[in-house]
Amino acid sequence: MVPQRGPIYIPKLYDGRNRTFVMWGYEGIHEGRPRNNGNPTVPTNAMKQGDFSALLNVSPNYQIYNPFTRRAVAGGRFEADPFPGNRIPGSMINPIAANILKYFPEPRSAGNADGSNNYQRPELLEEAKYYTHSVRVDHNISDKNRLFVRGSVYRRDSTYNNFFDNLATGSLFQFLSRAGVIDDVHTISPSMVLNVRYGYNRFIRVDRANPEVTVST
Repeated sequence: MVPQRGPIYIPKLYDGRNRTFVMWGYEGIHEGRPRNNGNPTVPTNAMKQGDFSALLNVSPNYQIYNPFTRRAVAGGRFEADPFPGNRIPGSMINPIAANILKYFPEPRSAGNADGSNNYQRPELLEEAKYYTHSVRVDHNISDKNRLFVRGSVYRRDSTYNNFFDNLATGSLFQFLSRAGVIDDVHTISPSMVLNVRYGYNRFIRVDRANPEVTVST
């Protein structure tokens, strides 16, 4: 925090000593907080090529079926043919899906028997950067009338759960706050004081994962 306070004095233009004062404060923090929400799973190189044969060594329940062979059978049921060897032919992998798979990193460990939980990132941090500016001006209009105006700006940008280090995953959100107040005090008589004040505050949160969500108060 860097607070500064003093009278407003502009040589040859305005002498606000004992009359007009300004205060400014700033706080800024850049930090990384340990934050790891779970153990993700990423596909192996074989899986990216459509080869899921290793899963059959774990359980036959991992058998993959060709959806294009789905047909009705007796008893009101439907069935489909299994992919031979639990391998999906390359001709059936959508080119868009193949390009998306390029963003998936390599597994960091063997994980469980079925390959799940194979991408631990215990070193992940929530990266946060935020700052606050606050300015206040006090003005003595007269011995019976004093006024002050204050405004503040706050902004915070945070990124967390960026498992792939390319923002293909995780959340990037932003806090924005704007606030202000004006206060006017009149001493009407030794036994009567009139204080008029107006305040404004607006808070906005924008989440990259849900860009349509904006909250303000």
